[in-house]
Amino acid sequence: MLAATNPALRRGISAMLLARYPGMVGNVSPFIRYEADGAKFAHPIMRASNNLERSRENWWSVFADGTPTYGKRVAAPAMPAFLPAGAAATLRAERATLAALPSGTDYLAGQVMEHATREPRDARLPQALSMLIRAHGGDARGQYTAPMFKHLHAHFARNEWAKRTPTHR
Repeated sequence: MLAATNPALRRGISAMLLARYPGMVGNVSPFIRYEADGAKFAHPIMRASNNLERSRENWWSVFADGTPTYGKRVAAPAMPAFLPAGAAATLRAERATLAALPSGTDYLAGQVMEHATREPRDARLPQALSMLIRAHGGDARGQYTAPMFKHLHAHFARNEWAKRTPTHR
């Protein structure tokens, strides 16, 4: 990823990296030090292991109180009564902007599918596609779910990740 000079290629490789390792913890510091055992370092919404069990939760899905919502909108908290009118209007506008953003799963799926269009046989795609299909939690209504499934099975039909992903529903 760091060696790629093409920005689109860097985005695609980065998205596949995030899709393939959902429990990753990002850090911009060149020196990473954990106060606790690394295996136990995970937020409640992440899993310490990267096993491909059907119930696997990951950091891209929308969560409320640690409960997976899989695409359902979470109600915004009530407007704080102490905010002046101008600040309340700003908060409403910011909430609307955030609500319009795609979920992390949809964003990664879009980035990975852009990369798949440019590099349809990239060897990193099968695992990333399979993980993203599963991350949609069986929601076949997502705009990328069916295209990801079709790409996985059209270009990597004999791959172990295609075999692990027999359906997108």
